[in-house]
Amino acid sequence: MKIRLFAILLCTVIAGVSCIHEFPVTDHSFDFTGEIIYDSETDQHRLTLTCKKKSATDQFDIVFHVDGENVITLTDMDGVTHQGWFSESFADTDSRTYILSEAPVGKHLLDMTISTEGFCQSIEIEYEVTRQKYELHSEVSTSGAECSSLLISLSDGDPRYPYSVEVELDGKGIATFDIDFTKKPIYTMTLPEGLRPGKHSVTLYVSDSMTGKQYTTEFQEPVRYKYLDVTLSHDKTSGYHVAKFGANPYSVSINIRADLEIQGKCAYFPSDAEEDFWWRDYHYDYITLTDGRSISESEGSKTINILDRDSLADKVTSSYKTSYIWTTISTPGGGEDSGTDYSFISGTEPAYYKITSESLKIDIGAEAVKGVTLRVTNSIGKMTLNGKDSVSGTISIAL
Repeated sequence: MKIRLFAILLCTVIAGVSCIHEFPVTDHSFDFTGEIIYDSETDQHRLTLTCKKKSATDQFDIVFHVDGENVITLTDMDGVTHQGWFSESFADTDSRTYILSEAPVGKHLLDMTISTEGFCQSIEIEYEVTRQKYELHSEVSTSGAECSSLLISLSDGDPRYPYSVEVELDGKGIATFDIDFTKKPIYTMTLPEGLRPGKHSVTLYVSDSMTGKQYTTEFQEPVRYKYLDVTLSHDKTSGYHVAKFGANPYSVSINIRADLEIQGKCAYFPSDAEEDFWWRDYHYDYITLTDGRSISESEGSKTINILDRDSLADKVTSSYKTSYIWTTISTPGGGEDSGTDYSFISGTEPAYYKITSESLKIDIGAEAVKGVTLRVTNSIGKMTLNGKDSVSGTISIAL
């Protein structure tokens, strides 16, 4: 009986052991790491979040803040921006990258809590901002009566930083200064007067002591000064033909070529002109003197000498030929030679040249400046002006 009972109990135990079930255990844990780097090409800080160990689920809820505040955003590679919280899947990748919005210069701490229904992980990532983002806006106003103005403003960035600015106009440096945008939200700089009409460019080299940037603005300068005046006249005091230049704000190069020819004639008696002397048949001689000069002038409001006309005329009228004086005497009567006339040279005198003709030729022009007209006034008198006969008046030459 005892043996049978033992056998029954043994079979019961064996049967009980064969009925135990094993239940599978699910691992909900995961492991993320994060790294923030600065991309100098795009001037951005980027967060790379890497899943080192995946869990049973691939969808994660992520809560984040920087320096304990919910002000920094993360923008994924699809352009979606998240602030404070977002949900992300790592089913198809181990790493995802996000762009951090701008933070002030200094050290910062990004706190992230990544969680699923079965597990939660917190990570901290330190990073430092050594460059601040900013953008300047520049434009040129051409509405001024005498000159254009450069306007500079801060379209993005911290106005508390001082900004150093170097200005180039058409590749030439014209100014260096600092701007405090807390005092001057819009900084105005006057561009040089006399800027020629046409296309120009202004380049700004800007630095906030951490970040350097360059901005270029192109503009069209209008015609502010339409006329450039030159008056040709004779200065009786100096004896020169002169050119009087009016204002020349564009510093236009004016070119003048002047040629003067004066001819003179004198009547005289040579030493063998006894018969001509008594009959007053003069011998003639001629002289021609010339002077010429080329001038290039770009300054305005001044008078310059062109040709010394009176000195050239004096050279003609002070020149002379030696003219001989013949004298005849008759012997008194009563002798063998009575009544005979004798001729001899009793002396000489200068026969001065007199001006018979004067020819003045002036050609005037200037470098090309679109929209500007050169006005030339003849106050000298008879001349050939730019290939045409002129006595007086004004001619206009479009440049």
